Amino acid sequence: MAIPREAVRWEAGSVPFVFVAGSLLHFAYDWLSRSFWMAPVAAIDESVWEHLKLAFWPAAAFAVVQATAMRSGVRNYVLGKAVGLSVAPLAIVAGFYGYTAILGYHALAADLALFVAAVTLGAAASLVVYALPDFGTPGRRAGFAAIIVWIASFASFTYNKPPFGLFQVDDESSNHEAVNDPRIGTVEGRPSTFDGLVKRRSAARLGFVNDVFEPWHGEWVADETQLAAKPRIGTAVPGPAANAFFSPSQEHSKVLRVFLR
Repeated sequence: MAIPREAVRWEAGSVPFVFVAGSLLHFAYDWLSRSFWMAPVAAIDESVWEHLKLAFWPAAAFAVVQATAMRSGVRNYVLGKAVGLSVAPLAIVAGFYGYTAILGYHALAADLALFVAAVTLGAAASLVVYALPDFGTPGRRAGFAAIIVWIASFASFTYNKPPFGLFQVDDESSNHEAVNDPRIGTVEGRPSTFDGLVKRRSAARLGFVNDVFEPWHGEWVADETQLAAKPRIGTAVPGPAANAFFSPSQEHSKVLRVFLR
């Protein structure tokens, strides 16, 4: 069955919107002073799970606007949007673990390309459902149920992360600031925009350099004696950083969790 051209234009327009809004949402948790209420919506660390929010929430907001502004009705709108909102995050998970398994590492350019591809695939999936025969009330109920499951999952797993790779920060991202929030627990966050700029000015003196592809990451290239000589700025502690300090690794040139006071 034919799909209204207006619906096609809306779905096409959702891709750049989600990309821009999702990119901003990546930093919103820090920009809003790590608000407890913002945590289920914005990425609070660099785990794969947190990045799924960046595709889901902007697309969900766009869907609400689209539903009220689109003049021509479409069949299975709620179900189609639910399918699209599900396909994009699942495509991110499959694509990320797929390409990193092949390459052995992840790159920012590849992550951005994967994000755009996943969002585009989600929009296309919605159009496919629009073209199907009308599922009526059961379809709408199934769509709403799927959306509620996603929202409940983001809310629950933000505050109670399962001990699985999808929800954990990988080694390459473990250099981020360790944030101890009693309401959420210990999470891996990014240094805030302004604090990060100031703190990185001291990082070079302590033996850290910025990663070429992801400059907000710090890599330890010196030795622990250099760090220990600056106890008022940072402190070397063994094991994972539990309270926002430097955590030098016993292995050389390992990407570290970084935080400068």
